[in-house]
Amino acid sequence: MNEPIHRVVYKEKFGPWVNKREYADEPTSTHFTQLAAVASAKEMLRREGGGTLFIRGPNGLIRDRIDVRPDRGVSIFRTGDGYR
Repeated sequence: MNEPIHRVVYKEKFGPWVNKREYADEPTSTHFTQLAAVASAKEMLRREGGGTLFIRGPNGLIRDRIDVRPDRGVSIFRTGDGYR
């Protein structure tokens, strides 16, 4: 059975928004805006067969969780105060 794929989008302290696979050492891509980073991560998840995208806020807490399916279906879970 395949392990689920997770991607994380977050902002570097003094740099761009980063899209990377969870536990990867290097980012897959960097972007000037959060919107571009999220769009890139969602498209990569669709091509990889679906998975979960975590969006971290500036405080490092998870702000949103987006489940992406390969058939373009998306489920968004918003958190109130965030969680790790």
